[in-house]
Amino acid sequence: MKTYKIAPFVVDITPPIGHTIAYGINEKIDSNIYVRGVVIDDSKTRVVIAAGDVLYFTFSAYDKIVAALADAAGTLPENVFLTAVHQHDSVEMKFPGEDDFMSTRKIRPEYWEKCLHDIASEVGEAVSGNFSTVEHIATASVKIRGLASNRRTYNEDGSIAMRYSMCEDLEIRSRPEGVYDPFLRTIAFLDKDESVITALHYYACHPMAAYHRNMVSADVPGVALRHVADKLGVNDRNIYITGCGGNVTFSKYGFWDGSEENKIKSRDFFGEILGEAMVENLSRLEKHPCGPIEVRSESLELPLQEGVTAASLHKIVEDTANSFMRSWEVVVDNWDKYGTQEVRTLSFGDEVVLLELFAEMAVEYQLYAHSLVQDRFLAVSAYNEPSCSYVCTKKMYEEGGYEPTTTCLDPEIEERLKAVIKALLD
Repeated sequence: MKTYKIAPFVVDITPPIGHTIAYGINEKIDSNIYVRGVVIDDSKTRVVIAAGDVLYFTFSAYDKIVAALADAAGTLPENVFLTAVHQHDSVEMKFPGEDDFMSTRKIRPEYWEKCLHDIASEVGEAVSGNFSTVEHIATASVKIRGLASNRRTYNEDGSIAMRYSMCEDLEIRSRPEGVYDPFLRTIAFLDKDESVITALHYYACHPMAAYHRNMVSADVPGVALRHVADKLGVNDRNIYITGCGGNVTFSKYGFWDGSEENKIKSRDFFGEILGEAMVENLSRLEKHPCGPIEVRSESLELPLQEGVTAASLHKIVEDTANSFMRSWEVVVDNWDKYGTQEVRTLSFGDEVVLLELFAEMAVEYQLYAHSLVQDRFLAVSAYNEPSCSYVCTKKMYEEGGYEPTTTCLDPEIEERLKAVIKALLD
């Protein structure tokens, strides 16, 4: 039976007042934002798992932060699992000056350099003598009701009406929950006294309830993590990771009416539900032996929609002033780099496995992965590198709605991605 060495870290990346955030300017700090993570070593393989309270880690910023994490932790970039939590009142972490097609998302060089320096410094300090010994890995899952639901709802004629994260339409909010994953899944690392050193919590949903407020915020996950700390009397031991929540939101059960008061009420309501689920999981963990750490990877060639070229996208930008299309123009123009994604698994022995997916992944892919795994505990993350935007199913393309209109991928992606997921989990 193995033991692991483990070193958690927390890095404050809160932008200063006046800095851009994803959809505005940071006029006030609602709550600080962080990169939270952990370095785990089984004496042969060392991995890093990290999640940042950012909209995305975009383009080369993703590669640069992965490289910084790997170098500071003393491992290889392919052993780093970095994801964005995807709050909307947060920064889009992008290398300064790179493809600044949206002026509201520009990153100041001094802020970028500070974030990169602080991440490397905190990780380096964590592994320089602060390792703890893990005697057991432990897991739990709990079904949460009254929290998430699919944001794609059906009109009487079969067309799609979107239940966005702050939907004020009571009729749309009242529609059925649709397809989603109701489980919060927790993986914890325990010391010899069976105390939790750190824990990873996975849930598949857009993570916000109060945004477009010109103030940086960790939103629902931030409230949830504070709830756990207040309830259990510990800080910085828990890491929240977003699963395949591309078409899932908290909207159905909120209190939105356009008022600031009810945005905050919704955020705190959902955060406490999510936090209490974390507390429940931590109270009933099932122990597993610490088996060998293994990273596996499969390359996925992404299918580009027929007729989509950098030139055709550039014309859309010119004709419609659609700045979002500028990002797809950049992606398509660099398809040799962005046209292939690595899908990876991280196994802790035979009983616990993580599956890392990319971009804004439809929840159906997470449910498919779980259908393949009956004898192991599986947790799924998404939002690592977002260049291809939404990853839809064939059915979503046929139905229409928002997500299929904001991706450059062809419907063939479903067949290809499922084949890769199956190969990895088999």
